[in-house]
Amino acid sequence: MTDKIGLILDGKVTLSDFANAVHYLNELVAVLSVEVTGENNIEWSIEELSTGSAKVLATGYAENMTSVDQVVTAYSTVGRSLADQTPIPYSDKVIAKAQAITEAINGQVKAITFTTSTSTAMIDKPPVKKLPQLQKYYTLGTVTGIVDGLSQRRGLKFTLYDSLFDRAVYCYFDDGQKEMIRGIWGEQVRVTGMIYRNPKTGQPEEVYNVQDVTVVTTLDNLKQARGILPWNGEPAEITIRRIRDEF
Repeated sequence: MTDKIGLILDGKVTLSDFANAVHYLNELVAVLSVEVTGENNIEWSIEELSTGSAKVLATGYAENMTSVDQVVTAYSTVGRSLADQTPIPYSDKVIAKAQAITEAINGQVKAITFTTSTSTAMIDKPPVKKLPQLQKYYTLGTVTGIVDGLSQRRGLKFTLYDSLFDRAVYCYFDDGQKEMIRGIWGEQVRVTGMIYRNPKTGQPEEVYNVQDVTVVTTLDNLKQARGILPWNGEPAEITIRRIRDEF
């Protein structure tokens, strides 16, 4: 389980540089949370704040810690893509927030490093604004919504109307997974698998290689969190609505 994200600015770092980087880190993690898990119910607690090289390290807390792991993995992917100057496999919204962080590389700030519990990616060049976007890229994630229809024509699948966008998401299954979807028509479920998202909006459109389907009986609530970082003082439900309305 990976539950930590970090950001390090190396060089002569001003308060303004560091504040801007943390601001965009907050926005990047919020957008990634919605894209990867369909929700933004993770709280991030500061574990370390250093002044030598300006560094912030935060740990994620959520009732479903799998969501934290998925967001941390996505954050690591973004960092590696920036370091390698390769396409970032998420929406334009994510790309914009990630590149905004790297704009702190300005001559005085020499490099920015994305860290997680298991990975490190150092960016030491100014951002490339027009990285090519992948045409179709699937990433592991979770979509929550209402099952509207089941079909066995041309393969086993069902249509899910996701809770965030209220748009159809087509979930595809192998024949051996029939028991996984038995009796779920009309239910609100959480589907975990390889998700294709619209590169412009981040909206999920297809799910393949489904790993789990869980009927949602109650709203996920954060039960315990200590030393919570009030990134912007904004409740999670407001953040979700704001991000949704911006698409």
